[in-house]
This record gives sequence, C-alpha cells and structure tokens, in this order.
Amino acid sequence: MSSVPKDEPGESEELSDEDVPTVAIEGFDADDLEEIDTLFEGHPLIEVLTPESKVRIILALLRVPEGTFRPTDIYDRARISHDTWHKYKETLVDKYGVIDHVGNIGNSPLYSINEDSDLVALIDSMISAAGEQKREWITDHRDE
Repeated sequence: MSSVPKDEPGESEELSDEDVPTVAIEGFDADDLEEIDTLFEGHPLIEVLTPESKVRIILALLRVPEGTFRPTDIYDRARISHDTWHKYKETLVDKYGVIDHVGNIGNSPLYSINEDSDLVALIDSMISAAGEQKREWITDHRDE
C-alpha cells in the first residue's frame, strides 16, 4: 500500500509537497483554520470510534453477537470503568444504534450488539479488513 516509488531495492525517492495531490472539498477552504476545526468537530466517524473506550465496548459485544449483557458484563469485558460505560452508553445506544437495549432482568438493563445496524456491519468489515492487512504485513515482513 505504500505510495512511495522505489528506484532500486532499498532506495526511495524523496517526495515534496507538490508531489502530493490535493483533494478539494466543495465549500471548504483548507487555508481557513477555523473551517479545518469544524470539519472534524462532531464528525460521526470520530464520535463513534473515539475514544478507545467506545471501540472496546463495541469489540466486547461483537465477539458474542447473539449475547445479551448487563452493564457490569460489558464494562468488565471491555476493561473499562463503570463511569466510562455510562459516559458513552447514550452515544452508542441512542444516537448511533450500535448497541440495543433488549430488555431487563429485574432492575438491570440488558444490551446486545445491533446486528441489523449498517454501522455495525461496516465496523465488522473494517475489523476483518484490518486483520487481513495485518496478517499480510506480518507475512511480508517476517524475514526482515
């Protein structure tokens, strides 16, 4: 995946800023620092996948797709604190629907991964693709 052209084995050509193509985003001025900040502010990808604690929650539930879990089970599996779970639960359950509230046992709510969510399918695909890419990289660099 490296885009650095090679002249000979072990040698790489130096790239300058002019060699990197620019991508124009309609209605966006890349020289305006305020606009750069607003481009990322509240971006759904960043909101779903940061901080790492949210990814840990999603991964913990994806490992057992048909399982239902109490909050204690989720934050223990994700190795996060009780407070962290409660801090991000609303974003993952209500806002993005990555996790479903599927019922209660007594006073304890039960949650599961939302298998009908397109976002969950994309995250699962991304995990698979990243795992495959990592395996290829390890294989390619094993002898180095």
